[in-house]
Amino acid sequence: MADRPSFIALSRRNTRRSWGLLTATVVLLWLIIVAVGVLGFGSSFVPSVIVSLVIAVGYLLFAQRAAGRTALRMAGAHPAVGDEFLTLRNVVEEMAIAAGLPVPEVWVIDDAAPNAFAAGYRPEKAVVAVTTGLLSSLSRAELKGVIAHEMAHIRNRDIAVTTISVVSVSAIMLLADLLIRIGLYSSAGRRSRSNERGATIPLALIGFAILIVGLPLAIVLRAALSRSRESLADATAVELTRNPSGIRSALEKLEADNREIRRIGAGMNSMWIESPADKAHGPTKFFAGLTDTHPPIAERIEILRAMEGLPAGERGPNDAFPAPSGPVQPF
Repeated sequence: MADRPSFIALSRRNTRRSWGLLTATVVLLWLIIVAVGVLGFGSSFVPSVIVSLVIAVGYLLFAQRAAGRTALRMAGAHPAVGDEFLTLRNVVEEMAIAAGLPVPEVWVIDDAAPNAFAAGYRPEKAVVAVTTGLLSSLSRAELKGVIAHEMAHIRNRDIAVTTISVVSVSAIMLLADLLIRIGLYSSAGRRSRSNERGATIPLALIGFAILIVGLPLAIVLRAALSRSRESLADATAVELTRNPSGIRSALEKLEADNREIRRIGAGMNSMWIESPADKAHGPTKFFAGLTDTHPPIAERIEILRAMEGLPAGERGPNDAFPAPSGPVQPF
């Protein structure tokens, strides 16, 4: 029988892949800004490089800080206060201690679809959000697996990494749109001044080139980066709980549930433990499949089943009962 995969080996492999993809994404954004300065505005190369670097770094830092609270607002989350969510708060605290992290804020999303995400640009500012559907369908061991997965994202700095990737794509999209609008508007409004028209038309051409070439490449890089971070978080969840069955069983329940998150939020696909695109149908499902931000959940489950030595292609065993309400029950 083949050796069981090691979470340490999986972590190292996915870490190397993630940093390579992140570097490629940031370099792509930087090169596009340099090209705009040199080709579109006739700037010399060295000043364009310096200015573009300052703009790119400043934009990414600002976006990182704002991303966490923005995600909570888009998802319609509220703080997990009261005895109703005591078990959830205790599990989050337990997994934070296991990960050696400050205990993050705990939020709940009123949604029947089971799912969860973590947000925040650094561990001290991190938050964990889960849906009410997740709480009602998972056992305590399964809930620990999911929370460990989210703690893994926080400990591995995945939130900062994926935020940089997402905002880089957004910046490239906005830049292309802005250049096209400036170029077309200026050329249409100054037809009598051919010398000025000649200076502005290239802006539109550069914008179209970014839209056709640069943006698809950035989206592919973002999706590949997100997939590698999800695999790394699954492996780290096993490390934190010392129990691959918790996260594996939780993912099997998520796989079997067909309910869709009501408020996904633009750019949030990569944040959830299960991509909302997996529950899409028709054309939405087809196009989402081209830029998946998660490995197929069945593939993630098979890796975890192999860690447990369970038969491939099957499902279970799973805990039948949801997490108990009120104080954490003793083991």
